[in-house]
Amino acid sequence: MLSARPLAVHVTETAPRGTDAVLLFDDDGCPRGVVLASSRTEDLLTEPSPVVAGDLLVTPVKNGKKNGVSAYSLTDGRRVWHAGFGDANVRALARTRTDEVAVVTSDHPWTYLTRLGLNRGTQREEPTILRDLPLGKRFAFFPGPPGSYVFVNLDRSDTLPPTFDVDPVFGW
Repeated sequence: MLSARPLAVHVTETAPRGTDAVLLFDDDGCPRGVVLASSRTEDLLTEPSPVVAGDLLVTPVKNGKKNGVSAYSLTDGRRVWHAGFGDANVRALARTRTDEVAVVTSDHPWTYLTRLGLNRGTQREEPTILRDLPLGKRFAFFPGPPGSYVFVNLDRSDTLPPTFDVDPVFGW
């Protein structure tokens, strides 16, 4: 289940003609839309986990060899916007404020944090370079006080801290 209200469920059937889609339902449980996991324009990725922001499902996608993030309407399943990240891997998504989502990407050897506006998926500012962060292969992150984030490593490791925070640095 991706969202409880409105209800959005990712269904993957293993039968030869099975469904692989996000099914959308209204408050009465009646179907109201579908987001196909694979289409001519892009494929939805299940890792990192998508996030729900208002009436949008924001999810990592792949179009051929190009990576990106797309937002789909939870009311009818249509794609609202797309933000391309080229060859950079989308590593994590988080809802930050009511009007934006943050995306962590990696393009060896650099890791970036980019904030996208929910209305059109446009960048709010230049991406922030995240230097020397002890990030595992899988992690989640959450907004803290303005400009700061808390990261949680999801991999079991004795060499990485389970959690750490990043605060903004001003005056460089």
